[in-house]
Amino acid sequence: MRSLYLSLLLLCYSFICTSQTFNGTGGHLPDYTGVAIPVYLPCVVSGLPNSIDSVQFGLERVCIDITHTYDRDLEIQLMSPDSMMIMLSNRNGDGDDNFTGTCFRGHTANQLLSDPGNNPPFTGEYDPDGDLALYNDGRDPNGTWYLVVTDLAGSDSGDVNSFSITFGSSPTSHSIMPCSRQDATRCQCPDGSQDCDLIPDMTASAQAILDGSYEVTDTLYVNNATPNIGWGPLEIHGINTCYCDTVLVSCSTPVCPNGQPPKQLVEQTIYHKTNGAITTYNRPAGTMTYHPQHGHIHLDGWAEYTLRQPMIGKQPYEWPVVGTGNKQSYCLVNLGQCTDGNGYCVDTTGNILGRDSFPNYGLGTVTGCTTDQGIYVGYLDIYSAALYGQWITLDSVCNGDYYVVSFTDPNNWILEMNDSNNWAAVPWSLTHQLNLPFPTVNFTYTANANTVNFTNTTTDFDSLVWDFGDGDSSTLLNPVHVYSSTGTYNVVLTAYNRCGFHQQVQSFSITLTGISKVEPEDIFAYKVYPNPTKEVINIDFSLAQKVPVKIEVRDAIGRLVYSPENTTLNMGSHHYQFNFEDLGLQRGIYFISLLTNDKALYKRISFVKD
Repeated sequence: MRSLYLSLLLLCYSFICTSQTFNGTGGHLPDYTGVAIPVYLPCVVSGLPNSIDSVQFGLERVCIDITHTYDRDLEIQLMSPDSMMIMLSNRNGDGDDNFTGTCFRGHTANQLLSDPGNNPPFTGEYDPDGDLALYNDGRDPNGTWYLVVTDLAGSDSGDVNSFSITFGSSPTSHSIMPCSRQDATRCQCPDGSQDCDLIPDMTASAQAILDGSYEVTDTLYVNNATPNIGWGPLEIHGINTCYCDTVLVSCSTPVCPNGQPPKQLVEQTIYHKTNGAITTYNRPAGTMTYHPQHGHIHLDGWAEYTLRQPMIGKQPYEWPVVGTGNKQSYCLVNLGQCTDGNGYCVDTTGNILGRDSFPNYGLGTVTGCTTDQGIYVGYLDIYSAALYGQWITLDSVCNGDYYVVSFTDPNNWILEMNDSNNWAAVPWSLTHQLNLPFPTVNFTYTANANTVNFTNTTTDFDSLVWDFGDGDSSTLLNPVHVYSSTGTYNVVLTAYNRCGFHQQVQSFSITLTGISKVEPEDIFAYKVYPNPTKEVINIDFSLAQKVPVKIEVRDAIGRLVYSPENTTLNMGSHHYQFNFEDLGLQRGIYFISLLTNDKALYKRISFVKD
């Protein structure tokens, strides 16, 4: 009897000490076609003890072999028989190919796939982006496990050639975690400290509008996107408090007396990092509404997109609106990623941001179309022009040059890092609408001392507005204007007809002896502020016509230290912003120049950082 007991004990000991590998079933990974569809590949595990742990016997590693021509398209997860999902690779590998003999376990010498120096095909052992050790908590490992692979971008497909799961007496350690809510050790604060709020920064994507928008007769279909380029996730939650107008109702109420579903109050969750821990607090953030035509819950008033005509001396959000987008409420869901290739995410100076631009890339836990929604750091939501409601109705609009202007969070309900970069203005030429002429604007002038006679030579117009550049205006056909003082004036003539308006600006100097024309006056309304500044500089200017523009920042002895813009810009107002601190500049005097054609304007700035 004793001999039998010892034999069974030795057999059990031998079983526990022996690693056992189970091979899964491979399969094809279809390309993304607008909807992310996970592929579930099974691996049947059987004959193991009914409890795994982190000491004696547990999950050791997961290995994969995948052929794919763009690794960063792939989100790769492991799902246990009881449906617990853990991330193996969250869109790592840039545009390179394949995962060849790539194994995951905690605290490896190679650390995370995303760490510098780690490149596809990632042969060897790496830390997963999730924590595989969480499986070793006493659960039963027997049953069907799944490798879950999701292709999240178009143009590339591939195959899972093989994968395996190994259990044994050397259970995986806890992973070296990327920045996550569970472990904030690798999360970074904007000020370099270990104690800060990690706040989103929501923008609007000009490139997304250019990539997917299109025009038909009477309609412009707009592709819109809202990237999060901040240091923390955008996360919102419905709080189960609902109203029909101002009357409190149950959130299960299907429809209000006005025929619309009730609105539910929303709170935004803010992440706070203290050393390696994340805590949170909530703040009010507007309302959300169930939309039966989509079967989704949308955050109200999340985006606003319009077609506008540029107006000299005005910012894009002040330009006259030609048409307004039909759909303004959306789910907040990760449908894309900031990459160098798509160019959807840019900073305030127009630099394209990729994954490596975000120290806290991927931080976030909530995304989707339920009462819990969000957009992770370095991710973006995309509202395809093909979706219901993504259009601007063009009612008797003429062919010509306009701008699509998109605003994210126009009600300013969301707490974020920068409220001034929530919009994008994209030039758009209509070609399928009314083929009627806009006004062709021109005028001449003569002067006697400070009295100027203006002669309109505009064609195809119905009415005129003259802005004399000194605060006075006129709607006369050929006005006479008396200037009260010497100076240089920008005179703007705006001519209207049924298509809208066009403008022309001419500049001249008034003296006691007459008038002299200033040629050319391509740039005006040039303003740089604040001055002095402790970090951020804003540059505003207007262009009288489409011209090449170059911005330069030079130090006190004339050395070029930064040049954020060198391109051709359209007529109208423009805004740029950059941070002296981020550029690593020392306190002192700097000169910011705007150059176009053969003209240059300069501003002297004092940088007085703390």
